[in-house]
Amino acid sequence: MSSKDSGGAERLTLQVADGAFWTLSTSALNKVVTFGGQVLLAWFLVPQDVGLVAMAMSISAAMSVFSLVGAGGLLVQKQREFGTLSGEVFWLSLAVNAVAGITVAALAPVAGAVFREPRIVPLVLLLAPTFPLQSLPTVYAAKLQTGLKFRSLTSIYLGAGVLRTASSVLLAWAGFGAYSIVLPLLWVPIFSAAAQRLAAGPVSLGRPRLPLGRALLIPLLWLSLQPFLEGLQLNGTNFVMGLLETPATVGLYFWGTQVSSQALYLLAANLGQVLFPGLARLEGDTARQREAFLRAMRVLLLMGIPVCVLQVLLARPVIQAFFPERWDGAIQVVQWLSAGAAAMPAGVAGVALLRARGRFGLICGLTAAQSAAIVCAAAIGCARGGAPSIAAWVAGTMLVCNVGMGAVASFMCGCAPWVYVRLLLAMAAAGAVEMAAAFAMRTAADGRIARCVLAAVAVCVVHLPLTRCFAPETYDLVGNMLRRLRRGRKQD
Repeated sequence: MSSKDSGGAERLTLQVADGAFWTLSTSALNKVVTFGGQVLLAWFLVPQDVGLVAMAMSISAAMSVFSLVGAGGLLVQKQREFGTLSGEVFWLSLAVNAVAGITVAALAPVAGAVFREPRIVPLVLLLAPTFPLQSLPTVYAAKLQTGLKFRSLTSIYLGAGVLRTASSVLLAWAGFGAYSIVLPLLWVPIFSAAAQRLAAGPVSLGRPRLPLGRALLIPLLWLSLQPFLEGLQLNGTNFVMGLLETPATVGLYFWGTQVSSQALYLLAANLGQVLFPGLARLEGDTARQREAFLRAMRVLLLMGIPVCVLQVLLARPVIQAFFPERWDGAIQVVQWLSAGAAAMPAGVAGVALLRARGRFGLICGLTAAQSAAIVCAAAIGCARGGAPSIAAWVAGTMLVCNVGMGAVASFMCGCAPWVYVRLLLAMAAAGAVEMAAAFAMRTAADGRIARCVLAAVAVCVVHLPLTRCFAPETYDLVGNMLRRLRRGRKQD
């Protein structure tokens, strides 16, 4: 490799690491805000309110297959043609999403009849306008991603999260019930679009024209199908439960899903957005792309392990300490889903690599299989009875599917099977060690708060040497980012 190529690779690594640093920072803040909002909402709402929202969202999610919510991914994958494609992608996304929104509004009465629950009809009607609104920030978010301006992008995500949480809490306090969760979805996309437009600068959209043809439409359809299939994993489960269970049971499961997934989803999914454009820039250099993929998967898994361990151990004391007793039925849901999400980083890294290689059809096929398996698992859980049973079946299926997604991606980049298996076994061993240490410390303490604190300390103390052992390069990257941040502050 020439010195020029080496210098470019180093700059790209630092840019991606910078994006990872800011993503982690803002994700942590967003999690704090979200958790505080969940605590307050739990006091103002009842499980039935949350269940009605989950059932309404399952209907709107069914129509997302006909929208272009993932259109920005095409601009990131084809970033060299951004100027040519940006206008076409924006107008096509807006038009298709508007049609999807109208269709959702027309289906609202049907939804009420299917669930035998007329209260979800106005909720579905309110969700309909969110489809065209989601198109507004598409191009500007893609421009920020292709420019690797993750600091600006993640700051906007944090602002949007604060706005959504604060709005929901205020509306719930004012007595809006289930509407307090849905109404903020109308103005948060407008805020995101305005903020991203200011951060990204102007983008030439031109006038609406006919699509560029098959070369543009086919990738857009694949990209749009993937978010639908991913959403089907949760919303398909909610739909099945809405048919077989009471709104209260659906609410307990949906609420437990939100609590268990927030931290790991913000971590893994947001870092996946950072990883995707970085891997896309390495397209054509298989060796470097494979090395970057394996390193990213190892780091993501190491970041996710302590989150899952702590959520499993602390779900009961934390929920019983901060939330009303009516939410105790979601404790086992949080525990099961937290354990099942341990392999989510492998799936996220795998999707990022396949997207970078333009394998959108393969991603959709794998995601469809995963979604179908999870929905079937939810149906089996419903037959067994209760939200915890549903969570247990779904968690086991999630674990297997995410491992499978990572395996397919590693095969596509030429990684030897034993390398991937060895990586997963090492991460599983690390998780077992952290779980044992945290459990031992927790049982040795008296008092709920003391047990929580000691368990968290034990996980952190054990996790540091494990990270040093399995991903020593992470320390160098973090050190570089902290030094750059310190130098930046001094210059300011």
